[in-house]
Amino acid sequence: MSRVIRLCTIVAASVLVASAGSFGQNLLLNGGFESGTDTTADNWSQFGNATRETRAAMTGSYGLIEFGNWTGNTNYSAAYQDVPATAGQFFFATVYVATTNYDQIGSANSAFLKLEFYNVSTNFLGSVPAANPLTSASPVDTWILQTVAATAPSNTAFVRTTLIFEQDNGQGGSAYFDNASLQVVPELQIKSLSIVDGTNAVVGFDSLLGAVYQVDARDDMASGSWSVTTSNISGTGQTMQITNGIAPGQQAQFYRLGATY
Repeated sequence: MSRVIRLCTIVAASVLVASAGSFGQNLLLNGGFESGTDTTADNWSQFGNATRETRAAMTGSYGLIEFGNWTGNTNYSAAYQDVPATAGQFFFATVYVATTNYDQIGSANSAFLKLEFYNVSTNFLGSVPAANPLTSASPVDTWILQTVAATAPSNTAFVRTTLIFEQDNGQGGSAYFDNASLQVVPELQIKSLSIVDGTNAVVGFDSLLGAVYQVDARDDMASGSWSVTTSNISGTGQTMQITNGIAPGQQAQFYRLGATY
Protein backbone atom coordinates (compact mmCIF):
# COMPACT_ATOMS: atom_id res chain seq x y z
CA MET A 1 0.00 0.00 0.00
CA SER A 2 1.22 3.50 -0.83
CA ARG A 3 1.70 5.70 2.23
CA VAL A 4 -0.63 8.52 1.18
CA ILE A 5 -2.59 9.89 4.14
CA ARG A 6 -5.59 12.22 4.06
CA LEU A 7 -7.69 13.72 6.85
CA CYS A 8 -11.06 15.41 7.26
CA THR A 9 -12.79 16.81 10.33
CA ILE A 10 -16.44 17.11 11.32
CA VAL A 11 -18.24 18.43 14.44
CA ALA A 12 -20.74 16.32 16.37
CA ALA A 13 -23.31 17.92 18.66
CA SER A 14 -26.34 16.07 20.04
CA VAL A 15 -27.47 15.09 16.54
CA LEU A 16 -25.70 15.98 13.32
CA VAL A 17 -25.71 14.52 9.83
CA ALA A 18 -22.97 15.41 7.39
CA SER A 19 -23.86 16.12 3.80
CA ALA A 20 -23.16 13.18 1.54
CA GLY A 21 -20.85 13.78 -1.40
CA SER A 22 -20.20 11.95 -4.64
CA PHE A 23 -18.19 8.78 -4.35
CA GLY A 24 -15.58 7.29 -6.64
CA GLN A 25 -16.61 5.24 -9.68
CA ASN A 26 -14.49 2.69 -11.51
CA LEU A 27 -13.03 4.49 -14.51
CA LEU A 28 -11.78 1.29 -16.12
CA LEU A 29 -14.00 -0.38 -18.68
CA ASN A 30 -14.20 -4.16 -18.51
CA GLY A 31 -12.13 -4.31 -15.33
CA GLY A 32 -13.14 -7.95 -14.85
CA PHE A 33 -12.21 -8.96 -18.43
CA GLU A 34 -15.65 -10.48 -18.97
CA SER A 35 -16.14 -8.78 -22.32
CA GLY A 36 -13.92 -9.77 -25.23
CA THR A 37 -13.26 -12.12 -28.11
CA ASP A 38 -11.38 -15.29 -27.25
CA THR A 39 -8.04 -14.21 -25.73
CA THR A 40 -8.55 -10.48 -26.39
CA ALA A 41 -10.21 -8.35 -23.70
CA ASP A 42 -12.34 -5.43 -24.82
CA ASN A 43 -11.04 -1.94 -23.90
CA TRP A 44 -7.55 -3.25 -22.99
CA SER A 45 -4.33 -3.10 -25.02
CA GLN A 46 -2.36 -6.33 -24.63
CA PHE A 47 1.19 -7.24 -25.59
CA GLY A 48 3.55 -10.14 -25.08
CA ASN A 49 1.96 -13.17 -23.46
CA ALA A 50 -1.03 -11.46 -21.87
CA THR A 51 -4.28 -13.24 -22.69
CA ARG A 52 -7.87 -13.39 -21.53
CA GLU A 53 -8.71 -16.85 -20.22
CA THR A 54 -11.30 -18.64 -18.11
CA ARG A 55 -8.75 -20.29 -15.81
CA ALA A 56 -7.56 -16.85 -14.67
CA ALA A 57 -10.94 -15.79 -13.24
CA MET A 58 -11.28 -14.78 -9.61
CA THR A 59 -14.96 -13.93 -10.11
CA GLY A 60 -17.11 -14.23 -13.19
CA SER A 61 -15.95 -16.30 -16.14
CA TYR A 62 -12.74 -14.59 -17.28
CA GLY A 63 -9.51 -13.10 -16.02
CA LEU A 64 -6.12 -12.25 -17.48
CA ILE A 65 -3.12 -14.59 -17.51
CA GLU A 66 0.42 -13.30 -18.15
CA PHE A 67 3.79 -15.00 -18.49
CA GLY A 68 7.19 -14.32 -20.00
CA ASN A 69 8.20 -14.05 -23.65
CA TRP A 70 11.41 -16.09 -23.27
CA THR A 71 13.44 -13.41 -25.08
CA GLY A 72 16.44 -11.57 -23.62
CA ASN A 73 17.44 -11.27 -20.00
CA THR A 74 14.41 -9.13 -19.09
CA ASN A 75 11.11 -8.89 -20.96
CA TYR A 76 7.53 -7.85 -20.26
CA SER A 77 4.00 -8.95 -20.96
CA ALA A 78 1.20 -6.58 -20.02
CA ALA A 79 -2.29 -5.25 -20.50
CA TYR A 80 -3.09 -1.56 -20.09
CA GLN A 81 -5.90 0.94 -20.37
CA ASP A 82 -5.72 4.74 -20.70
CA VAL A 83 -8.10 7.19 -19.00
CA PRO A 84 -8.14 10.99 -19.46
CA ALA A 85 -6.68 12.81 -16.44
CA THR A 86 -5.62 16.25 -15.31
CA ALA A 87 -2.85 17.46 -13.04
CA GLY A 88 -3.65 17.25 -9.35
CA GLN A 89 -6.21 14.46 -9.55
CA PHE A 90 -5.65 11.82 -6.89
CA PHE A 91 -6.01 8.29 -8.27
CA PHE A 92 -6.41 4.99 -6.45
CA ALA A 93 -6.03 1.76 -8.42
CA THR A 94 -6.57 -1.83 -7.32
CA VAL A 95 -6.32 -5.31 -8.81
CA TYR A 96 -6.25 -8.87 -7.55
CA VAL A 97 -3.30 -11.02 -8.62
CA ALA A 98 -2.42 -14.68 -8.02
CA THR A 99 -0.04 -17.46 -8.97
CA THR A 100 -0.78 -21.17 -8.88
CA ASN A 101 0.94 -24.15 -7.33
CA TYR A 102 1.19 -25.92 -10.69
CA ASP A 103 2.68 -22.90 -12.51
CA GLN A 104 4.22 -20.81 -9.74
CA ILE A 105 5.90 -17.58 -10.77
CA GLY A 106 9.67 -17.98 -11.15
CA SER A 107 12.17 -16.82 -8.55
CA ALA A 108 13.42 -13.88 -10.64
CA ASN A 109 10.02 -12.81 -11.99
CA SER A 110 7.36 -10.43 -10.69
CA ALA A 111 3.83 -9.33 -11.53
CA PHE A 112 2.37 -6.02 -10.45
CA LEU A 113 -0.02 -3.13 -10.95
CA LYS A 114 1.39 0.24 -11.99
CA LEU A 115 0.00 3.72 -12.70
CA GLU A 116 1.76 5.72 -15.41
CA PHE A 117 1.18 9.35 -16.38
CA TYR A 118 1.59 10.94 -19.83
CA ASN A 119 1.13 14.37 -21.39
CA VAL A 120 -0.87 15.21 -24.50
CA SER A 121 2.12 14.29 -26.68
CA THR A 122 2.31 10.87 -24.96
CA ASN A 123 5.55 11.82 -23.25
CA PHE A 124 6.10 9.80 -20.08
CA LEU A 125 5.79 11.89 -16.89
CA GLY A 126 6.26 9.30 -14.15
CA SER A 127 4.88 6.12 -12.64
CA VAL A 128 4.05 4.46 -9.32
CA PRO A 129 4.09 0.65 -8.93
CA ALA A 130 2.33 -1.44 -6.32
CA ALA A 131 4.39 -1.89 -3.17
CA ASN A 132 3.66 -5.64 -2.97
CA PRO A 133 4.56 -7.26 -6.31
CA LEU A 134 3.69 -10.90 -6.81
CA THR A 135 6.88 -12.98 -6.54
CA SER A 136 7.92 -16.56 -5.87
CA ALA A 137 7.70 -15.70 -2.15
CA SER A 138 3.97 -14.92 -2.46
CA PRO A 139 1.49 -17.57 -1.33
CA VAL A 140 0.22 -19.80 -4.13
CA ASP A 141 -3.44 -20.28 -5.05
CA THR A 142 -4.27 -17.07 -3.16
CA TRP A 143 -5.70 -13.87 -4.60
CA ILE A 144 -3.68 -10.88 -3.35
CA LEU A 145 -4.95 -7.30 -3.47
CA GLN A 146 -2.50 -4.80 -4.94
CA THR A 147 -3.12 -1.06 -4.64
CA VAL A 148 -1.51 2.09 -6.00
CA ALA A 149 -2.23 5.68 -4.94
CA ALA A 150 -0.79 8.56 -6.96
CA THR A 151 -1.41 12.21 -7.78
CA ALA A 152 -1.26 13.20 -11.43
CA PRO A 153 1.77 15.47 -12.04
CA SER A 154 1.83 18.73 -13.99
CA ASN A 155 0.86 18.50 -17.66
CA THR A 156 -0.91 15.15 -17.27
CA ALA A 157 -3.31 14.33 -20.10
CA PHE A 158 -4.02 10.69 -19.30
CA VAL A 159 -3.27 8.00 -16.74
CA ARG A 160 -2.42 4.47 -17.79
CA THR A 161 -3.34 1.50 -15.60
CA THR A 162 -0.90 -1.29 -16.42
CA LEU A 163 -0.89 -4.93 -15.32
CA ILE A 164 2.66 -6.21 -15.84
CA PHE A 165 4.51 -9.51 -15.82
CA GLU A 166 8.30 -9.12 -15.73
CA GLN A 167 10.38 -12.14 -16.74
CA ASP A 168 14.07 -12.23 -15.84
CA ASN A 169 16.75 -14.74 -16.77
CA GLY A 170 14.35 -17.17 -18.42
CA GLN A 171 12.37 -17.96 -15.28
CA GLY A 172 9.01 -19.66 -15.80
CA GLY A 173 5.62 -19.44 -14.16
CA SER A 174 2.58 -17.24 -14.71
CA ALA A 175 0.34 -14.72 -12.96
CA TYR A 176 -3.40 -14.13 -13.01
CA PHE A 177 -5.08 -10.71 -12.81
CA ASP A 178 -8.76 -9.94 -12.22
CA ASN A 179 -11.14 -7.22 -10.99
CA ALA A 180 -9.06 -4.16 -11.84
CA SER A 181 -10.30 -0.76 -10.70
CA LEU A 182 -9.25 2.89 -11.05
CA GLN A 183 -10.94 5.72 -9.18
CA VAL A 184 -10.49 9.41 -8.66
CA VAL A 185 -10.63 9.62 -4.88
CA PRO A 186 -13.28 12.12 -3.77
CA GLU A 187 -12.67 14.48 -0.88
CA LEU A 188 -12.50 12.46 2.28
CA GLN A 189 -15.51 13.10 4.50
CA ILE A 190 -17.73 11.63 7.15
CA LYS A 191 -21.01 10.80 5.46
CA SER A 192 -23.26 10.52 8.48
CA LEU A 193 -23.13 11.10 12.22
CA SER A 194 -25.88 10.35 14.73
CA ILE A 195 -26.30 9.96 18.47
CA VAL A 196 -28.05 6.78 19.67
CA ASP A 197 -29.81 6.83 23.07
CA GLY A 198 -27.59 9.73 24.12
CA THR A 199 -24.73 7.31 24.84
CA ASN A 200 -23.18 6.38 21.51
CA ALA A 201 -22.10 8.26 18.41
CA VAL A 202 -22.37 6.32 15.17
CA VAL A 203 -19.97 7.61 12.52
CA GLY A 204 -20.52 6.56 8.90
CA PHE A 205 -18.24 7.03 5.91
CA ASP A 206 -17.78 5.70 2.39
CA SER A 207 -14.76 3.44 1.98
CA LEU A 208 -12.53 2.31 -0.85
CA LEU A 209 -11.44 -1.31 -1.12
CA GLY A 210 -7.78 -1.49 -0.14
CA ALA A 211 -7.69 1.76 1.85
CA VAL A 212 -7.25 1.76 5.64
CA TYR A 213 -9.22 4.19 7.80
CA GLN A 214 -8.97 5.67 11.30
CA VAL A 215 -11.51 7.67 13.29
CA ASP A 216 -10.27 10.09 15.99
CA ALA A 217 -12.23 12.15 18.52
CA ARG A 218 -11.86 15.01 20.98
CA ASP A 219 -14.17 17.14 23.10
CA ASP A 220 -13.04 20.61 22.04
CA MET A 221 -12.48 21.66 18.44
CA ALA A 222 -10.17 24.54 19.39
CA SER A 223 -7.83 22.68 21.72
CA GLY A 224 -6.87 19.32 23.10
CA SER A 225 -5.35 16.21 21.60
CA TRP A 226 -7.09 13.84 19.23
CA SER A 227 -7.57 10.34 20.61
CA VAL A 228 -7.93 7.29 18.42
CA THR A 229 -11.47 5.93 18.49
CA THR A 230 -11.03 3.11 15.97
CA SER A 231 -7.97 2.34 13.83
CA ASN A 232 -6.93 -0.11 11.12
CA ILE A 233 -10.38 -0.17 9.53
CA SER A 234 -10.01 -2.04 6.24
CA GLY A 235 -12.07 -0.46 3.49
CA THR A 236 -14.60 -2.69 1.76
CA GLY A 237 -15.78 -0.43 -1.04
CA GLN A 238 -19.05 0.08 0.86
CA THR A 239 -20.37 2.54 3.47
CA MET A 240 -18.95 1.66 6.89
CA GLN A 241 -19.87 2.64 10.46
CA ILE A 242 -18.07 2.75 13.80
CA THR A 243 -19.61 3.38 17.22
CA ASN A 244 -18.03 5.49 19.95
CA GLY A 245 -19.31 5.91 23.50
CA ILE A 246 -20.22 9.38 24.79
CA ALA A 247 -19.94 10.37 28.44
CA PRO A 248 -23.23 11.26 30.22
CA GLY A 249 -24.06 14.94 29.86
CA GLN A 250 -21.50 15.54 27.14
CA GLN A 251 -22.68 18.38 24.91
CA ALA A 252 -20.42 17.98 21.90
CA GLN A 253 -17.79 15.77 20.40
CA PHE A 254 -15.58 16.29 17.38
CA TYR A 255 -14.54 13.56 14.97
CA ARG A 256 -11.76 13.28 12.43
CA LEU A 257 -11.54 10.71 9.65
CA GLY A 258 -8.19 9.70 8.19
CA ALA A 259 -7.28 7.30 5.41
CA THR A 260 -4.09 5.66 4.24
CA TYR A 261 -3.94 4.58 0.61
